[in-house]
Amino acid sequence: MKKQLKKPVLVFVIFLFMAVIFYGVEIMESQRKLSFGIPRASQGDTSYIENVTAQMEDGEQIDIPLEIYPKEYSISECRELLESARREFEELFLKENNSRENVQTDLYLPELLAEGRVNAEYESSQPQLIGYDGQVDTENIKSGGTVVVLTVTFRCQDQLLLYEVGLKVMPRQLTGQEKIKSEVENYLKEREEETRQKDSLVLPDTIGNMKVQWKLQKDKDAVYFLVVGGVAAVCLYYRKRENEKKKKLRHEKQLLMEYPQMVTQLSLLMGAGMNPFSAWERMVKKYMIQQENGERVSLAYMEEMLITYREIRDGCGEIYAYEKFGRRIGLLPYQKFVSLLVQYVRKGTRDLRLLLTQEAETVQEERLNMARKIGEEAGTKLLFPMLLILVVVLAVILFPAVTTF
Repeated sequence: MKKQLKKPVLVFVIFLFMAVIFYGVEIMESQRKLSFGIPRASQGDTSYIENVTAQMEDGEQIDIPLEIYPKEYSISECRELLESARREFEELFLKENNSRENVQTDLYLPELLAEGRVNAEYESSQPQLIGYDGQVDTENIKSGGTVVVLTVTFRCQDQLLLYEVGLKVMPRQLTGQEKIKSEVENYLKEREEETRQKDSLVLPDTIGNMKVQWKLQKDKDAVYFLVVGGVAAVCLYYRKRENEKKKKLRHEKQLLMEYPQMVTQLSLLMGAGMNPFSAWERMVKKYMIQQENGERVSLAYMEEMLITYREIRDGCGEIYAYEKFGRRIGLLPYQKFVSLLVQYVRKGTRDLRLLLTQEAETVQEERLNMARKIGEEAGTKLLFPMLLILVVVLAVILFPAVTTF
């Protein structure tokens, strides 16, 4: 009884110790805040709720959820941050473009600058050319380019800084491959528009002075089905193997659990004067009658004994059938049992019933010892996670308290 209570008491003591430490740290933290003031979060952080209780002279207690806002920047600090954000924007916004006078690709327009302490909002004089997200559309730009004014509003708390940037959006210079692609696309677009009154669109053999061979791009659905089918087949194969492995392990576990029962039954029948095969036959026939009567009796060892019984009835040698029984199961206790049984059939060894009884008792004792050992190992494995939780909780509780003193 004392051994059974040892681990629960240890677990309770550990968590009691954690509760005492947690309560003590809470009291220390409360006293520190009341003495030195409730700390604010740093600039740029979010506010948090501190639950306080007002004790009035008449004894009444009032609970108040007090929202503590983060520390604010001074006006001079805001101005410095705004200038820093403007300089950072000037360095980054052109992205891959060479200059403000030759904008051909998208711009970089960040919403946060100065390490997230300044917000930026954008307004374009021609949003169809330069969007608020920095995307640049050069498709309909004339060769001389178009001027766009980008207005940036930098905000730090209540302080604002307006900044205007003049940009010239130029038509994008296409590479040789891009030029050919653009010409082909434009030609096909014109051809498609001209033939809309016809039943079909015939692709031309030549475009300009170049001959063209056309191919329709095929869907990749067949490849996807092939890949998915292959993966599914592999998964099903390994799943089947895993299920068979688990089924085999469950079967072996059941056989080991039922082994003492089988040996005990056979020992009792042989003690009543039966030879091994008669006892075997008696057990099998009883099991078959139970199955025929619809009784829900499922014994793994009886199914194996039934196979062996039918082999003997079909003309297989008794000793050979017993040996096949041991090999088929493959478990050491059953192989030892078969060895005793074969030895008795061959040489007529005395005291087989006593040996079988001793074997059943030994296996039963081993099974109990194994179950006890597994239980002890499971309890021991739980101690480390509990100690680890204790260390983590102590670190979470003590670190803020230590760093604030």
